[in-house]
Amino acid sequence: MIEIKFLERWRTKWNEINKARSVKYIRRYPKKTGKGYNYVYQDSWKHPFKALLECFGIKQKKIEEHYSKYEIKKDFGADKQTFAAHVLEYFTNKIKWDNLFSKKEARDKYKEPVQQKTVQERARAKSVAEPAAKTPDGDKMIVNRSLMRKVWSIYSVEGQRIEAAESVVKQKAAAKEGVFTDNAGRVATANDGGGGENKKDGMVTQDLQLLSGVLESGKSSTIRHKDIGDIVVDVGSSGKSGYGLKHIIEQRYAKRRHY
Repeated sequence: MIEIKFLERWRTKWNEINKARSVKYIRRYPKKTGKGYNYVYQDSWKHPFKALLECFGIKQKKIEEHYSKYEIKKDFGADKQTFAAHVLEYFTNKIKWDNLFSKKEARDKYKEPVQQKTVQERARAKSVAEPAAKTPDGDKMIVNRSLMRKVWSIYSVEGQRIEAAESVVKQKAAAKEGVFTDNAGRVATANDGGGGENKKDGMVTQDLQLLSGVLESGKSSTIRHKDIGDIVVDVGSSGKSGYGLKHIIEQRYAKRRHY
């Protein structure tokens, strides 16, 4: 009986040795059970959804939601797996990327989206132009830094804050030119955590900031909303035969004086 148990333990250990990976791991994270570790390997970017779930608790559904919400395919030409690989890269080397994008010059440098295909072509061209440079390794991920900046703005608290602030500035500038966009909801969500009444109040605040641009510019404008369509905001005029925003504001103040 004792000999049988010994042989079973030996066989189990032998199987573990045979299954051991030859690829060196980059990081390891304790399992929820408290026993053993989950690993991020050098080639985990090839199957990022598994590593994201095991090591960081991020489900594939959440990654796919963000992929669609932030139009990653359109702006960066990356598929879902490539996007997930960049998310994995961010969380695996979070300090590195947080430090990089904490610098405004780095944020500005990689702000404009670059197509993933372009990044890959540049890597291949570099290996040809520079004999000393290594040929792109099939086991090494080609990182798109503009996409990494986007990932940082989605998953980093500081990135969300800066993205929200930049969006407000952009919205105000657009308002002065007579064009609004419907990004206020996204900005509000990043500012207040995206919950309930706070989200509603945040959106109202953003709308007021945008509409103030109409009065500053003195020009009628259009708010473009993805669900409703174009909404014309007419500045109008005050006075007895007034109309538009100026007339509405004038009437509101007139009512207050009567109270």
